[in-house]
Amino acid sequence: MTQLSPSSHPHTATIPSQQSGSKSGSPLSSFEFWPGWAFYTPVVIYWILLGIRYGDFSTPTAANPRIETGGLCGESKSGILDMAGSVASRWIAPYTTLITGTNDTQRALEALAEKGLSVPVVVKPDVGCNGTGVKLARTEAELTAALAAFPRRIKLVLQRLIPYKNEAGLFYIRHPDSPRGEISSLTYKDIPMLTGNGHSTVLDLLKQDPRTSLLLHIYTPRLKARLNDVLAAGETLDLVFAGNHCKGAIFHNGAADITPALVDRLDEIMQDIPDFHFGR
Repeated sequence: MTQLSPSSHPHTATIPSQQSGSKSGSPLSSFEFWPGWAFYTPVVIYWILLGIRYGDFSTPTAANPRIETGGLCGESKSGILDMAGSVASRWIAPYTTLITGTNDTQRALEALAEKGLSVPVVVKPDVGCNGTGVKLARTEAELTAALAAFPRRIKLVLQRLIPYKNEAGLFYIRHPDSPRGEISSLTYKDIPMLTGNGHSTVLDLLKQDPRTSLLLHIYTPRLKARLNDVLAAGETLDLVFAGNHCKGAIFHNGAADITPALVDRLDEIMQDIPDFHFGR
């Protein structure tokens, strides 16, 4: 089961090796750590040129006409999932929504129970934004803390936790006049982890690894309560929960695994979401 939502095409990077003390590996190419503007400036320029050519800078938002801004930014996650028909719904992890206010935990538990759900759940803002605000609540106490971390009157999605370790992003494109879509990219998303040696602290392990040492600004705030902990030999610590590159996940190019059968299955799912033509 997976969550379907449109997203910008991710940058991909291949991490080929395993380092002592960490399973995060080292980057094959330095472009993985280039600033965002280096990637997106050419896209913006091309957008402007096409806007001038066609006399409308909002044309790209027509790709998915039933979604706010076409899914370019600020789209409602639940709004997209709610459009799924009986075929697509089978592949979407069950979810419910909640608007923060008062007595949030009790209301959340009641909303979950109505859908046959219980903790653990993933709590996330209803607005798509590169995994920002996504939290895992394993217990009722963690659910309470997660809900309290959001401002009031914010719509949230509470979704069943998918137990599988790995994640993949499939980018789907179908021209409105075409009876069949295609998968333009497949990206595997690995969760980097540290492996203890019995004497180094979490902070030491982060600094020793050639990849995580470049992303201390991402990992150290998230792990501030554990930076001085010493992991036992062989003990592991996941550094990321959400499979987003900007949160520290590692992306691998999986294009070689795009098969006709995979395209057929994804096409079946995506065509059961009205007027969905472009997204992940």
